[in-house]
Amino acid sequence: MASTQQRQTANALITAFNNMDIPSIMALRAPESTQQVVPLRFNFPCQDNPAYERRMNFIARAFDNFHLEVKEVIEDVTARKIVMWLSANGDTKLGEYRNEYMWTMEFDESGGKIVKMKEFVDTAMIKEFYPQLRESIEPAKTG
Repeated sequence: MASTQQRQTANALITAFNNMDIPSIMALRAPESTQQVVPLRFNFPCQDNPAYERRMNFIARAFDNFHLEVKEVIEDVTARKIVMWLSANGDTKLGEYRNEYMWTMEFDESGGKIVKMKEFVDTAMIKEFYPQLRESIEPAKTG
């Protein structure tokens, strides 16, 4: 069975992340695209493209290397949605990074652009690792 356009777009997003190619990541997003980190109890604001690009630039500065591996994919062509279970590994100034994500992506009618994305993250990483990582990057940002 041939890959759908939305599956090709999702795969291209994984490749762009693995290359930390921010222009390619952003090119896969529709102009009105939004990104929401969940669980919602962490009160992360929904990000439009400019906010998401700033976040990606932070991630690019924070990681010496970063790799996503797709563990499972669920696709609903009619609803124009894909869910991916991902494992991530990389290296930062703080040491080794290991995490898991669930991404839910909604696509435009062509399947070529992501219009909405929810990123379910490991809550331990949000509470423990990311604040330390931000602190380790801030001197480089301002210095």
